[in-house]
Amino acid sequence: MPQPLIELGGDPSAPVMNIAPANGFVPETYLPLLKSFTDDYRLVSTPPRALWGDGEPPQLTPEHSWASLAEDMVTAYETFELQNVIAIGHSIGAVTTILSAIQAPERFKAIILLDPVVMPQSVCDYMREQRLQGKASHSPMAEGAMRRRRQFRDVEDAFQNFHGKSVFVNWSDEVLRLYVEHGTVLADDGLRYLTWSPYWEAFYFSTYYTEIWDSLPKLNDLNLPILFVAGSESDVFAPDTVKRLGELVPKPTYKTIAGHGHLFPQSAPQQTSDIIAEWLANLSCD
Repeated sequence: MPQPLIELGGDPSAPVMNIAPANGFVPETYLPLLKSFTDDYRLVSTPPRALWGDGEPPQLTPEHSWASLAEDMVTAYETFELQNVIAIGHSIGAVTTILSAIQAPERFKAIILLDPVVMPQSVCDYMREQRLQGKASHSPMAEGAMRRRRQFRDVEDAFQNFHGKSVFVNWSDEVLRLYVEHGTVLADDGLRYLTWSPYWEAFYFSTYYTEIWDSLPKLNDLNLPILFVAGSESDVFAPDTVKRLGELVPKPTYKTIAGHGHLFPQSAPQQTSDIIAEWLANLSCD
């Protein structure tokens, strides 16, 4: 299936704002965060292959990594003639945005990185060594993804299944309904299945980009404004990591959303939106 571009609203003639989602989360779950930008931007998503609708992931090998996601993003920008993009990435989408901006900085106007998955150096070194030994890594997160319920009688069944689960406990009903309405798809058998399949979710969890600490200093060479936003309770962009990154890459702006974890774009969409809007407004005044 050809690479898609998901239109999320806004002014079709306005500058482009692209959202690169977290693993397992469809772009529509970011609509509450993005709604305040509809007057000034064309809102789109260049989704990963998990949302292309062309089957399950390839057989996992040690050679696979998130670098291929960046190649797909750059290709999408070229295919759909996206220029001067305000690129927002969350989690795996933030790492994809980092690598894409390093690869093709001329396509970007600014990059906004929401809780990128930046593992400690020791974890990256261990995973890299495992792969050098020819071992494909199966993370506990991947195993959890494969145990996830994937079929439902209808949207309401999906909503009730996810409502109250720990990962969604701080989500409003509005955001959770966006997740179940757009994150499930009606199949020929009359049931609804997860749009982002557990197989793809597990594949991405197992193919972490272990060279992240080699790539991050390259952000210093980009002539682009950069905003990092962390959740104070995040376990994937932890305070120690943020501190080290701030020393390694001092030029970007660093903000923290207190009291929220890795999924703050969904659990605190207005607060996240306000931080982004204020930062963009300050850029336009410079």
